[in-house]
Amino acid sequence: NFDEPNSFENSIDVVYLIVVQTDAVDSIVDVWVVKTNDAGELSWQKTFGNSNLTENGVCIKTESNGYIILGNFQDMNWTESLWLLHLDAQGTLTWDQQISKNETDTLHGTSITTTTDGGYFITGSLYDMINYVSDAYLLKLNHQGATQWVKILDLSNGLCDEANCGIQARDGGYVSVGSTGDLNN
Repeated sequence: NFDEPNSFENSIDVVYLIVVQTDAVDSIVDVWVVKTNDAGELSWQKTFGNSNLTENGVCIKTESNGYIILGNFQDMNWTESLWLLHLDAQGTLTWDQQISKNETDTLHGTSITTTTDGGYFITGSLYDMINYVSDAYLLKLNHQGATQWVKILDLSNGLCDEANCGIQARDGGYVSVGSTGDLNN
């Protein structure tokens, strides 16, 4: 049916992990994680989600003890929230959490990277569903997924801003790239 790969990661043990969104399980989009060896042969595959929400996997990163996946939940009102999934080396879900704002704002994640302190740096956009504008959204979590800080940047004075990808810099700070402007520019 509908299978769309969004990201892949070459992990420490010379295998590949692919995060996909699929509707093959319950006709609603779920997160599908596929692990292969270096020859492309399937090692394992797991699907995460339920039949009440649309979930998609945005990106995946390898950690020393497993994998972290950034995804998005979308409810029946089209409101999106961030969804973090932590998997062990065998693909078993060890913890997950949903991060949302309120009923009129939608969070859309675009990238996740691990940080030197074992935490996570997430980029994305915070959409105002009433005024149809967005702000760049930056989030730092600790190693257990607890929020350490959030930065919301309105760079275009009320138009559309997005943070599309981010990393931790050598000096310990954070860098993000994205876009700014109105819906047509």
